[in-house]
Amino acid sequence: MRETKDSGVDWIGEVPVNWEIVPIKADVSIGHGSDPTTPGDIPVWGSGGEPFKTCGEHKNGPAVLLGRKGTLDCPQLVTGLYWNVDTAFDAKITSKKLSLKFFYYAATCVDIKPYMTNTAKPSMTQFDWDNSRIPRPPLAEQRRIISYLDERCAAIDEAIARQEQLIEKLGEYRKSVIHHAVTGKIDCMEA
Repeated sequence: MRETKDSGVDWIGEVPVNWEIVPIKADVSIGHGSDPTTPGDIPVWGSGGEPFKTCGEHKNGPAVLLGRKGTLDCPQLVTGLYWNVDTAFDAKITSKKLSLKFFYYAATCVDIKPYMTNTAKPSMTQFDWDNSRIPRPPLAEQRRIISYLDERCAAIDEAIARQEQLIEKLGEYRKSVIHHAVTGKIDCMEA
C-alpha cells in the first residue's frame, strides 16, 4: 500500500506522498474565446459538450476547453484546428511537468460547485480556473493513469452507446404499439 498525504483540497483528498498539488496556472495557460467573424469549416466550441457551428478563424490544438459561462463541468479535449467563443476558455500546457490529457482528466474533477450560482448561467473566471488546484503526479504515473482512463472510459462510452441504441429501439417499439392500437391494427378487445 502506498503512503499518502492530505492534499489540502477537499475534492482531491489523500494522494500518494510523491505527488504535488499545484494551482492550474503552474503548468497551464488559459486564454479567452471570442465570437468568430468569418464563415468556414473550423469547429466552434462553447462551454457545452459539442461544437455548435463552424467558422473561418482557427486556433491550433491540442487544447482543453474549460467552461466560463453556462456548462462549467464539461471540459473538452480538442485536437486539430478549433475556435472557442467567449463562454469557454482554451487551456494549453506551458510546462514539461504536466500532460495535456492528464490535465483534461483532472479538469473534469475540479469542484465547480462553489461557482454554481442560482443564476441561469453559472460562471467561472480565468482567476478561478488559474487558482484551482489539481494533483500533479510524476509524468510516468500520469501516462499510466491516462492509459488506464482511456481504456476504462472507452468501455464505458461503448456501454452507454449500446444502451442509447436500446432506448432508441424501445422508443420506436413504443410508438409502433401506440400506432397499431390507435389505428385498429391490434384488436384491443382481445388483449
